[in-house]
Amino acid sequence: MPSECLLIDPNDRGLRGKVESLPKTPGICIFIDIRRSTGLKCADLKEWVAKIHNCFANAQTFLSPFTPIKSMGDALMYYIEDTDLSESKNNVLQIYDGLWQMATDTSPEYPEVRISAVSCEEVFPISFFPGQRDYYGIDIDLASKLQSNRVLKYSAY
Repeated sequence: MPSECLLIDPNDRGLRGKVESLPKTPGICIFIDIRRSTGLKCADLKEWVAKIHNCFANAQTFLSPFTPIKSMGDALMYYIEDTDLSESKNNVLQIYDGLWQMATDTSPEYPEVRISAVSCEEVFPISFFPGQRDYYGIDIDLASKLQSNRVLKYSAY
């Protein structure tokens, strides 16, 4: 079961203390994004709706029992807390295998996807909107930057 999510309510007089005592929530942040989706949307409406559906259904199949935190247009974000991963009886290798299968599927009914998966330590279950679960932290930012290829590339020899 996911950690309790802290609602950032500026009217909460105890908010400062709650933020200061918020524990880190290690896990895996995953972004799954459909490549060239704008071009896809210039095609037939039924075709691109079907491909987005197939992609999202594929993600649900390969990442079950986990559910996405949010969809952002034609992209999904998952955050799988380490405790939830171990309670599910799944492991990181199974997650990787599912993501690999999605990334390498060349069937015409599935769109090409770009996937980033980052093991996270600096993450907190925080929401700015009532009733919506979300996660924030430097590692979430890193996963997002990897997804969009806006991270500095370096070599260590």
